[in-house]
Amino acid sequence: MRRHLCGILGVGSLIGWVVLLLSGTNETSLAFSGACLKAGLIFTALWLAYPQLESLIDRTPKWFFYALVGGLCAVAIRRELLFLVVPVIIVFLILEGWKWIMTPPKKRAKSTVKRTAKKKRPTE
Repeated sequence: MRRHLCGILGVGSLIGWVVLLLSGTNETSLAFSGACLKAGLIFTALWLAYPQLESLIDRTPKWFFYALVGGLCAVAIRRELLFLVVPVIIVFLILEGWKWIMTPPKKRAKSTVKRTAKKKRPTE
């Protein structure tokens, strides 16, 4: 459902861009047409990359998302922390990538169906 929503928003924004671009030449319509173009391109790119982004999010540990949100909040409050937060996040990314490269892939459990032999009951 989310992927469909990204596609619909992307196409709708691109249609809005064309309509606003052709409707008038005042500054407001040009500004909104530029915003619709940018939003449409981003939403359609998200629509195309959605399966890959889902798998990337599934593989990324949760603590990294919490650290990223905390770092962004810290930078939003004090901009001087940008020079501290960005290198720490880069180091975390490098360490996670190294860990991913060095660990062997998990062996998939073979899906074997255990067939239980039915015991024959002695007939009386």
